[in-house]
Amino acid sequence: MDISGKVTPSLHPDYLKGKLEEAGIMDDTTLSNTAQAITTFSEAYEALREIHEAREAAARNPAWTEAAQTLNVAAFAEKKQASVLPKFEAVLKNLNTIARSIEAELLNPVQQQAGIGTLNEEVRRHVNAMPDLGKRIAFIRDAIKSGDTLTATAVLGAPYYLSGLGADIHQELLRGFHESQNPLAVKRLTAARVCIDHIENNAPLFLTGVTKAVGADWRKVQEMRKGDNQARAKLGMAARSAAVKLI
Repeated sequence: MDISGKVTPSLHPDYLKGKLEEAGIMDDTTLSNTAQAITTFSEAYEALREIHEAREAAARNPAWTEAAQTLNVAAFAEKKQASVLPKFEAVLKNLNTIARSIEAELLNPVQQQAGIGTLNEEVRRHVNAMPDLGKRIAFIRDAIKSGDTLTATAVLGAPYYLSGLGADIHQELLRGFHESQNPLAVKRLTAARVCIDHIENNAPLFLTGVTKAVGADWRKVQEMRKGDNQARAKLGMAARSAAVKLI
C-alpha cells in the first residue's frame, strides 16, 4: 500500500506488521490471528486517503461554496467512518477472545504420570523438604527447562501445598510448564496482544484523521447542516406557496 503524507503513519498496516516482525511473530503460524487486524488498518488508512481526495475534488467544484464542500465531504466521510469503526470493534473483540482462550489453556491442570508407583509422592516430598521456597522454585523451573516432565507434573499435577508452594507460585510455574510444552500457543498469544495494544493505542487516531480530512469539526458540520436544512425547508415552503398561487 502506498504512503500518503496526509494520513498518520500509525494507521498504515506496515506499522503493525513491523511490530509483529520485531517481536518475531510475523509468520504463517500467527496469520489467522493477525490478518484481520492488518486488513482493518489497511481499510482505515485507505478510507482516510479517499476522504482527503474527496475534499480536494470538492474544492475544485466551482458550483460549491466552501460550506457546501464541507457538507458533501462530511457526508462521504461519515459513510467511510461507519464502515471502518465496526471492523475495529469486531477485530478487537475477536482478539480478546483469542487471548483469553489461550490464557486459560496455559493454566489448564496437568496430570501427573501414572504407572510409576510412589515416585510422584517422593518427588513432592523431596521438593517440600528443601530449606527455602526459592530453592523449590528453582528446582521446578530447572525441571521444566530441561524437559523433565515427570518431575514437573509430579509437583504441578498435585495440590500446591504438598510441595511447599504457594497458590500463586504454583499457577506461575504451571503456566511456565504449559509455555514450554506449547510454544505455538505462546506465539499466538503474543501476536494477539501486540495487535490488541496496537488497536487500542492507534484506532482512535482514525477518528482524529476523519475530522482532519473533512477540514471541520463535527459540531461545525452539524451547525452547517441545520442551517442548510432550514434554508431548504423555507425554499420548499416558498415553492409550494408559489405553486398554489398558480392554481
